[in-house]
Amino acid sequence: MIDDAVLVDDGNDDARNVAAGGGGGEECRQRGGAWLRNRWRFGAERRDEEQGQEQEQSLHLPYLRLNMASGESDIRALEEALRAIDADARRLLEGLTAEQGVWRAEPTSWSVAQCLDHLATSNRVYLRAMQPPAEDALRRGRRRRRPAVPGLIGGWFVRVMEPPVKPRFKMRAPKKIVPRESLSLQDAAREFLASQDDVRAFLRAYADIDLVGVRFVNPFAPAIRFSLSTGLHVLAAHDRRHLWQAWNVRRDSERATGRRAV
Repeated sequence: MIDDAVLVDDGNDDARNVAAGGGGGEECRQRGGAWLRNRWRFGAERRDEEQGQEQEQSLHLPYLRLNMASGESDIRALEEALRAIDADARRLLEGLTAEQGVWRAEPTSWSVAQCLDHLATSNRVYLRAMQPPAEDALRRGRRRRRPAVPGLIGGWFVRVMEPPVKPRFKMRAPKKIVPRESLSLQDAAREFLASQDDVRAFLRAYADIDLVGVRFVNPFAPAIRFSLSTGLHVLAAHDRRHLWQAWNVRRDSERATGRRAV
């Protein structure tokens, strides 16, 4: 079963709309530098317990934990998260053959190439929805007033999106972002990395607008509106979620074929 999420609006801390649904290792955490810990005040005791579980299960991806009390480095933190995602994707691809890249455990599961294709498509669908309100805000001079971080509920949702995936939050991917059946690893990797460049370009172009106050229509649930800041954090968490999945697929393929990627 392939998991994904119906994306929701944070609406700052007084959001009215909530809809939740639906990848990490020590080496990557060390390379990622001083990642800021999550301080969202939402069920602190349960949060700490789940974070401990996630650390035990984490495999290859660094988790970005933004400090909600400090917004001075919010844009830099997002840029660092995107760089870490790119680096982890390149490590995922190292030594993978074309055959291994399209291996699937069963007909209904995804290959590494399909995980990357899903992410490339998702990134672009989201950016197409985010672009018009961002451009309108830039034109009207809606300047940045506060850190580009999710509110209380948006922060909870981004956290739900993070790997490892929790069974109670699994869902099928919306049809418009289901990956293609026939796709080479090379093409999927190229398109994913290009989509990451698009996300970076968006962040740089609109870093000075009010990313928290400007909203866009959720492309998967039109009745729900997101802040641009939550949208950016969702994209990063969604990338980590499915790179975690792709790492699992890679390990499964190595076990099934008895051949490690070189």
